[in-house]
Amino acid sequence: MFTRKNISLAVLFVLIALTPALINMTSDLMGTDDKAEAVIKEIDTGYVRWFEPFWSPPNKRTETLLFVFQAAIGAGFIFFYIMRKYSIMRKHSIMPKHSIMPRPKKSRQ
Repeated sequence: MFTRKNISLAVLFVLIALTPALINMTSDLMGTDDKAEAVIKEIDTGYVRWFEPFWSPPNKRTETLLFVFQAAIGAGFIFFYIMRKYSIMRKHSIMPKHSIMPRPKKSRQ
């Protein structure tokens, strides 16, 4: 299970994931919502929000982590759907000819 290839891919994944965070340690983590709010206040100083958030994260790092968690859940659902469809197609041997996935081998009986 822990082959050299798997371990090297895991290390590569961690390096790719952590590199932006390590490069921008002192960044203000200002997202598009904050930038849009700044532009709106610059254009119209009397602008009032229609709604107020019912909860705000204590800091920007927490907000970023929640956003990443939300994206990971969404990616998990998409991956689950794709793999579920693949397993159904594989079970019924209805793989398309141009599929990048390998076709199941026919059993010799």
